[in-house]
Amino acid sequence: MEAPSGPSYFFDLKESVGAFESGVDDKPGRAWAERHYLPHLHGLVDTRWLEPAAFFANYELLKKLSYLGRYPDSGLVFIYPKVDEKLGAVDESIKKIVSKQLAPRTAILYLEYLLARILTLVDDDETLRRHVLDFRAKYAGKHTLHSKEP
Repeated sequence: MEAPSGPSYFFDLKESVGAFESGVDDKPGRAWAERHYLPHLHGLVDTRWLEPAAFFANYELLKKLSYLGRYPDSGLVFIYPKVDEKLGAVDESIKKIVSKQLAPRTAILYLEYLLARILTLVDDDETLRRHVLDFRAKYAGKHTLHSKEP
C-alpha cells in the first residue's frame, strides 16, 4: 500500500502456518541471497541473522524484512490469527529478529482484532458488514472474537 506522499506499507497475511519457511542453503541459494536480500538487510538486523545457517533457517521472514532496506520510508505489517497456536512461532521469530531500529517500522496485527474493529466501523453499512463477516468466516474461521452476528 502506497500513499501519494508518504511511506509505503507491505503486508504479510497468514491464515495458518507453523512458522516462517526456511530456505535452501546451497550455492545457488547463497548467490541469490547475496544479490537480492543480504545487501538490504545490512544495518537493519543483527549480523548474526546474515550468517548462512541463521539466514536460511529464517529465510521467509528475512526476505520480507529486506523490503524495509530497499524502501527506507516503509513499514511491514504482519497479520495473522492470534489464537492459532501454530502461529506462536511466527510471533517469536519476528520479535527475536526485528532490531530496535526496525521495531517502529514493523507491526503485528491479529486478524480477529482487526476484523472486529472493521466490523464496528462498518456497522451502518449492511453490504460491507456482510462482506467482512463472509471474509471472517472464510479466513478467520474458528479464530473469531465476539462480535455482533446477523
